[in-house]
Amino acid sequence: MKKIGILFVIALGIWACQNEPKEAQAQDPREMEKAINSSLNEEPPQVDLNDPELQEKVRKLEPKAHNNSGEPILIKGVNLNETVNPQMVMKGQQVYQKKCASCHNLNDKAFKASGFGDFLQRREPAFFMNMVTGVKLEDFAPASDISTLKKCWTRQESNKLTIIEARDMVELLVSENQ
Repeated sequence: MKKIGILFVIALGIWACQNEPKEAQAQDPREMEKAINSSLNEEPPQVDLNDPELQEKVRKLEPKAHNNSGEPILIKGVNLNETVNPQMVMKGQQVYQKKCASCHNLNDKAFKASGFGDFLQRREPAFFMNMVTGVKLEDFAPASDISTLKKCWTRQESNKLTIIEARDMVELLVSENQ
């Protein structure tokens, strides 16, 4: 029975190949080659990643960075831009003014809490994002720092930053350290 099925599939394949549309069989191979080469040489459409309208559309695509329990997930790494993104820096500045400026300076001088000036030399960007998005301190912070970090205003449920706000803040910190 298997042999009959295999023979049937082979016969069907041969029949399909013989019954191709006549215009496809009659094409000149040189014309087909020209068509293929011209499509390979076409420039792909260019996208301006700095276009504010495009960036606004991308911003509306909120990432789903939570597990099933609704708790923030641990961020293990942050991909930084090759060059600083001015729109992200501007958004980060707004977040800083709203949520961080009451305790932190953007320079390395301590205010009520440590300054952000040399933050990225002391910590990884992922540490910052985990800190301000509400990831459990025990999951990413050294045990010796936990009691101090718990005091941060952004650790309160109502003051946590979204993933996007946190990433914009990282871009601001990168810009301040260049």
